[in-house]
Amino acid sequence: MWARPEEGSKGDQRIFDFGTNDIAYFALMLHYDGAGRSTRRCAITANYRFAERSLAAPGPRMGVWTHLAVTLSGTLAKLFVNGAVVDSSDHFAVAP
Repeated sequence: MWARPEEGSKGDQRIFDFGTNDIAYFALMLHYDGAGRSTRRCAITANYRFAERSLAAPGPRMGVWTHLAVTLSGTLAKLFVNGAVVDSSDHFAVAP
């Protein structure tokens, strides 16, 4: 997926969200705290938010196109930014 955040972005901006509600989901998002800081985040949970598994990386530069990808293989998840692995975890036992 390609993302290009704009100045003034706030809150969570979901790039994709496969889920039925705010408790069961698999989502890739950009999060903005309103003070100019942002993070890239991929999160998955099956039925309870407290059981969420997530990957994170520093946020993108404003106005710049960035390629984001997530892979899942068994319990191993990887978050890629512009082709490079920026975070991984082997604790993704939940399937999307």
